[in-house]
Amino acid sequence: MLKGARTIIEAVREALGRINSNIMEPERGFDWFITGNYSATTRRFLTTAAQA
Repeated sequence: MLKGARTIIEAVREALGRINSNIMEPERGFDWFITGNYSATTRRFLTTAAQA
């Protein structure tokens, strides 16, 4: 179980690194990455909360 969690964490870190390395203002990079395993309602809520 922990090995699986570690794999997911590493993949998310890699994804964030790729995203942040390709944006125009890297100092404004992303700190969080919301994966698709959240419901659409939860993703909308988190997106709205992040914009505040």
